Amino acid sequence: MRKYLSQKVWKNDFISEPMVYKLAFKANNTLAEKFQDWLATEVLPQIRKTGAYMNVPRSFAEALRLAADLEEEKQMLEQKVAEYEPRITYLDTILVSKDAVTTSQIAADYGMSAVKLNKLLHQLGIQ
Repeated sequence: MRKYLSQKVWKNDFISEPMVYKLAFKANNTLAEKFQDWLATEVLPQIRKTGAYMNVPRSFAEALRLAADLEEEKQMLEQKVAEYEPRITYLDTILVSKDAVTTSQIAADYGMSAVKLNKLLHQLGIQ
């Protein structure tokens, strides 16, 4: 791989997606050949025919698995929305409130800066 990359590329560096393809096309091993075959026989023809590549289930069992996975993901996202909803409602209420007080104003009432108040709230586990 070194001979195809700049000498400035080191361990734990990332390479771009186009470079991955270039390396895969230049590589001469079984894995690269499988990738090239998949790309040439499945991905590129589907993109040419439909304008996109979608991994469409090939069997009823695969379709059921996909449906189950999507349902599970949907339920997880709905749960996250339910968890965030009270926070969002609270924040919306605060943002439209005409009576809201800034952190600087509250801190000044206690003789400190907003930064110091925020650090104190963090130390107390409030924020």
